[in-house]
Amino acid sequence: MDPPATEAAAAAVVEKTKRDFRDGQCYNGLTAAQRHFNALKRVLDRKGPDYETAS
Repeated sequence: MDPPATEAAAAAVVEKTKRDFRDGQCYNGLTAAQRHFNALKRVLDRKGPDYETAS
């Protein structure tokens, strides 16, 4: 690929990635807070056998 085509392709990838993150496509529409809370629950599920989430 020549440099202008490479730059155009890279710019297209950057724009698509920005759209995906902005629109929540990468995380099934969950907010950052919801993803963080879900991660905390997974940690507790692994480390605390007396803690259990209701799926």
